[in-house]
Amino acid sequence: MPEYQLIALALTISLIIFVFLLLAIIDINKRKDIWKNKTNYDEKIKKLKLENSKLKEENTNLKEKNEELEEILSVKINKEFEEDDSETKIIKLERKVKELKKALLIINNELVEKKEWVVRERNISPAKFVFRNVERENCGLGEDGKLIFWEDGEEYSVEEIGINYYKKEGYCAFWAENEYWKNLLYVLLYNEVIDGLEEIPYFENKREIDGRFEELYTLDLVEEVEKSFKENYDDLNIITDTFKKYALVDYLATPKYLDGDKLILLLQRFLKNEEHRYGLPDLIVYGKDGFFFSEVKSENDTVRDIQFNQHKYLVKIIGIKVELFCVNKSELQMKNLESKYENVVLEIFK
Repeated sequence: MPEYQLIALALTISLIIFVFLLLAIIDINKRKDIWKNKTNYDEKIKKLKLENSKLKEENTNLKEKNEELEEILSVKINKEFEEDDSETKIIKLERKVKELKKALLIINNELVEKKEWVVRERNISPAKFVFRNVERENCGLGEDGKLIFWEDGEEYSVEEIGINYYKKEGYCAFWAENEYWKNLLYVLLYNEVIDGLEEIPYFENKREIDGRFEELYTLDLVEEVEKSFKENYDDLNIITDTFKKYALVDYLATPKYLDGDKLILLLQRFLKNEEHRYGLPDLIVYGKDGFFFSEVKSENDTVRDIQFNQHKYLVKIIGIKVELFCVNKSELQMKNLESKYENVVLEIFK
């Protein structure tokens, strides 16, 4: 074999050996990174389980504290009423009832916040925020004082622009905000929260309402919504004048496309704390990619604090995606908006 061929062969072999060594080094480094990531993940899981366990214990302690408080207040009320006349007793009773409800509300809010951690045992993971910005011709203010936009030869509100956009993308979408969730709550808990066409405050029927929520975890929510909708339709139209705004298909969309655990947790929070009944996103969007919320903002709109807190809760605790759908916002406005939502941390995670 000629000398130049031997040299070429030697170089080829050397090159092959070099490539194999390089691939081996890369593989070793990848394995190191995978092992490192796995170790960090295992440590995080271990830490979360430990914190979850502590919160469960706190949950139990809070329940015991709740029961002790009820007993102490009951004894105190009876003792103070022994020597009072009837009118004085009624006044004092009303005052003590208000104090008791306020104290129970504080404890219950703590329990709800703790349960948000415990619910992660149901494999609920945080979702994400998504930002969109579209341009439409501004037609000025409508009769309600809100901006109107021109699209496809017609005038639309900013919410309608959002709904049109999602429908063109292959989704179903409708306006929901806060009213929809109150109505859906009435549908699923009709027997527990409605008495003679009047809403029952949570603490006046706490045991039955909590029991119904626990029952709902085991039932087919689609069937429950459809059954209650048909059986109680006439009464529900009297109780809330917004009930007719939504068809049965709208009330069924949420249990069909949203995980049942997430839906129940959202309704529990909505019912038990009046502050949480406001600020929910404008639109419900569902279809090819499941279920998510959309908060719609025009060029002059800003995200209020109550809305921001709801968005954080929905994404980080319940694990439902929230989109910020904007119309005609500037590049700087979008940058500031995204910065507001970047690295969101809830106090409960600390």
